[in-house]
Amino acid sequence: MRIISIIAILNIVFVEASVCPDAQTAAGPCFEGECIDGYTCTNGGYCCPIVERVAAVLDSSSSSDDVIRLHTKTTTRKKFTLTLPVDCKDGAVNCGMFTGYCRPGTEYSSCMQTHCRKTCGYCVQG
Repeated sequence: MRIISIIAILNIVFVEASVCPDAQTAAGPCFEGECIDGYTCTNGGYCCPIVERVAAVLDSSSSSDDVIRLHTKTTTRKKFTLTLPVDCKDGAVNCGMFTGYCRPGTEYSSCMQTHCRKTCGYCVQG
């Protein structure tokens, strides 16, 4: 029974680690299509690191010998705007479990601002 449990645990870890391209490790699942800074939501629903591909190409059109030009692919990131509604409520039932992430600058602070407004104290007093 222990061998089966160990195999199952290793299989889960392998699946979690292999959801991103280039054998990168996912930061976790996407939350409503959003991820923390530096990560992007994949089609599989996981937050994977944003990678900029760099390719070296030999340029034979140049007069100098063996000139190599670097071609880079730039990545654009989504910008989020925080809009607080007049009614102050949380969008998730388990916000109280994650109050440590309410502080600005933490990994999930933007997610908490969006989905746990009341718990984190982000409501505008009118």
